[in-house]
Amino acid sequence: MSLHSLKDYFKMVAKDAPEIRRDMVAAEAARIPVLHDKYLKYKGAEVEELNRMQQEKAKLVLTKTQYYMGKADPEVYKEKPFRLKVLKGDLKVYLDADDDIQALDKSINRQQRIVDYLSVTLSEVGKRGYRLDNIIKDQRTKFGLDSMSMDVTVLTEDKLPELDDDDEDDAIAL
Repeated sequence: MSLHSLKDYFKMVAKDAPEIRRDMVAAEAARIPVLHDKYLKYKGAEVEELNRMQQEKAKLVLTKTQYYMGKADPEVYKEKPFRLKVLKGDLKVYLDADDDIQALDKSINRQQRIVDYLSVTLSEVGKRGYRLDNIIKDQRTKFGLDSMSMDVTVLTEDKLPELDDDDEDDAIAL
C-alpha cells in the first residue's frame, strides 16, 4: 500500500514549496536540499511499492493462467468452478477481463501516477535553485549590484590619475 495518496502529496507539495518569496531568497535556497531529500525518500518508497505490486501481478497472472488453462489445483476448481476449455490464443482475453487482475492493474496505475508525480516534484525542486539564482541576479541588476557595476571604479577629482602635459589633450572630461 502506498505511503500517501496522490491528493496527500499534492497538499504536501503545495505546503512545502509555495510560490517563491523574493524577500526570503536565502531561506528558500537553504530549504532546497531538505525538500529534495524528503521527496527523494518518498519516491524511493513509492517505487519499491510499485515494484512489489508488479511482482504481485506477475504471480497473479501465472495463477490465473493456470486456472483458465485447467492446470490449477483441483481444490481451486471446487471453490470456484470453471468449466470452459480456453484455447491459448484466447487466454489473453480472459486474463484482460479477469476482475482480480483488473483491480490490481488499477492499483498499479494509481501507484505509477504517484511515482510520476514525485519524479516531477523532484525535478521542480531541482529547478527551484535556478529560479532563485535568477531572482538574485535580477535583484542585483535592479539595485545596481550586478557584476559589471561592481567592477567599475568610481573616479572623483581627488582620485584622478596624474596626467602629463601631452596627455591632457587625450583626457576625457568627467
